[in-house]
Amino acid sequence: MTTPSIYSTTPNAHHGQSVASSSCKQRDSDLFTEATFADKSLLLPSGAGDSTNIWTPTVAPKLTRQYAQSIDRGLTDQVAPLALRERIRFVALQAIDEFRYVRTLDIAAACFAERPFAAALAAAQRAMRGMARAGLVQEYVTDRHQHIYALTRAGAQWLNDRTGGEAAASTRHASELTNPAHTLYENFIRTCCEQRGFAAQTERELLDGLKSDSQNPQGGLLRVRTHTGSTKSLRPDVLSQDEYGAVWFEIDRSARGAKRKQDTSLLFSAVGAPLSHAPDWLGDNKAYLRHAVIHAFSPGIMRTAARLLKEGHPIFANPLEAMKRDATIHRACRLVTEHHDAQVFEIWAWRRLAKPTQEWGQLPTVVGYVTLQLLPRWMSSYRSESKERLQAARGWFDENYLPYVRAPQQVAWRQPATALLRGVYNWAELGL
Repeated sequence: MTTPSIYSTTPNAHHGQSVASSSCKQRDSDLFTEATFADKSLLLPSGAGDSTNIWTPTVAPKLTRQYAQSIDRGLTDQVAPLALRERIRFVALQAIDEFRYVRTLDIAAACFAERPFAAALAAAQRAMRGMARAGLVQEYVTDRHQHIYALTRAGAQWLNDRTGGEAAASTRHASELTNPAHTLYENFIRTCCEQRGFAAQTERELLDGLKSDSQNPQGGLLRVRTHTGSTKSLRPDVLSQDEYGAVWFEIDRSARGAKRKQDTSLLFSAVGAPLSHAPDWLGDNKAYLRHAVIHAFSPGIMRTAARLLKEGHPIFANPLEAMKRDATIHRACRLVTEHHDAQVFEIWAWRRLAKPTQEWGQLPTVVGYVTLQLLPRWMSSYRSESKERLQAARGWFDENYLPYVRAPQQVAWRQPATALLRGVYNWAELGL
């Protein structure tokens, strides 16, 4: 009996065939050994069959290990997290004690002005939630659905333990408020001025430092003459300064009556005039009204202020030449910056020359500026605003907007520095 050959020199000759004495099918792996070795030898590189050449497999290069970049930990790289929390609480509680009640927006400006707005607001909200849980502040909602925070007795005691001051709780006062929007924006503008490096005071603080007398019965800072010939004293909502003189802020949150409109016109006519009374922090060389700023609640109020300005100050593209041609024009203005939310005007008036020429003893000169702009009300409702409005809105410290829009020829605003590190407070003495 002859056994059939199950091996063949032809590859796959018996692929899939069964052997009589086996139940297994033949596979490609059952091919003749010599044929299989010959086939595999064809896959070797040239010269590999030569005994004098030794073929070695190619070794992949060793990859260098990639390390993650160092993470910026912000202020905690310089201050321990717990110490940083205490510093934030100190600055925030001092602001609440000074203003008696604040919004989260005010704390963002006081503590985190150097950050982008969204990050500053988030940090302020986190800080206020922590202080509320600790019982240092109490949150209230006014009749106009404004969320404000007041200082509790525990918060006042926490502050007094570190400063030795006389901070007092303000919860009773805050609980009786109905619509403190005007006062809140006064305090906000004052905080913005201080973040830019300039001293500022609100109307209430100015009145506390000025005494009323027969010559100044209302405690005003600027004495003006009305169209009837009588004199009148004006007071600002906020008074600050810049490199040239005093900056006068007015917060217009409603349409003005005839009397208030007259006061606005008189204020515009007094730009460049000396102040009748000035606080001590305003030097004698800066006791002049150089800038009037109107913060309007709505575009309509801003348009009304622009109309009042143009009624007393004709607008020209070149006031110098226009006033030289017509000497009856005593004051004029020129629009130097215009946006959908702000306008800046130069105010021109005749001034005597220090060295008169044969032709002119006085010439029109820029005596100051008037800025009309909208209040950044979207900041207090940032979470509920639409994306379209937020994209068109501006108003934080990284832009030319707070505390007011400056003209292109004026010195650019300097960026605020954090109050948690700089030398405003002696943290070592405070134990923080």
